[in-house]
Amino acid sequence: MGHLLGPVYRDLWSYESVPKRREPYDLRMHALGRVFASSHDTNLLLPALMDGFEQGLCAGYRLSEWAQPAGKSAIDKPQLNHLIGSLIQTRAIVPVDIRSITLCGSCLVGICIAYVPLTAVIKVWVKFCTQKNGQHGEEKLFVPNPDPHGVCMVMSLCRSLKRFVDLRRVDGRLHEHRTPLSVYHHTPTNAVRLITSNNIDLFMRRLAAQVYYLHPVNDRAAIGKWGSDSLRLGACVILHALGFSSLDIQWILRWRSMAFVTYLRNIALLSLRQNQAFNKALGMPTLCQGIYLST
Repeated sequence: MGHLLGPVYRDLWSYESVPKRREPYDLRMHALGRVFASSHDTNLLLPALMDGFEQGLCAGYRLSEWAQPAGKSAIDKPQLNHLIGSLIQTRAIVPVDIRSITLCGSCLVGICIAYVPLTAVIKVWVKFCTQKNGQHGEEKLFVPNPDPHGVCMVMSLCRSLKRFVDLRRVDGRLHEHRTPLSVYHHTPTNAVRLITSNNIDLFMRRLAAQVYYLHPVNDRAAIGKWGSDSLRLGACVILHALGFSSLDIQWILRWRSMAFVTYLRNIALLSLRQNQAFNKALGMPTLCQGIYLST
């Protein structure tokens, strides 16, 4: 059995040898997160996190593209720091990085999009001003998902923009050219805050523990493998499982290399697609005849 088991062990070793590897954020976790967020005011942390998670699945967000490092401070990386009202340039997406086209043909930019009905927005472009891959200023186009219950970049961006506008009434320092889009209302202090990696890790690990039946103490190491990078990883796994080519994944999720292949997983959906392919092949007389003749 060595020749059969060898590739399996090599694949497993390749995945487990990835430095600080993360587990993928998946759609079951996302569905549960939506349930949790539905009981909260739309301007609070959980709804803001879920909108960020949804955008992360669609666009393959890196942490610096939508949130801040823990505590909003990183001494060695001042370009990542951004307190509300600060003049320091952030890497995160800000409202003016978003532009849209509406049903009537109007072109709207930034918070102006929040003042039209969600159903009126038919196209949205997001500019990634600062990227790890060096392709600064790249724009990506997104269109609405016709399924009202589906994952949708356009709708989650519109919700985030509306939240941003609402929270400007709480803190007038929110600036659409400088303040990151992902903000929320911290009720105990009646203040507007930015989403940080700590917020992401805590909520995502809570979702993972419930979906995968992990004990908060006994399985602490396993739960710790979910974090902000899980969004980008989850997007790769989902697209790969659904049959998107490597080039498609590179383009959609903004990879310059094929490094994402290391993160792909052997999951049940791939095995199901394999079975479906063989079943389809059995229904092709020419192919089956060739198989029988060769045997």
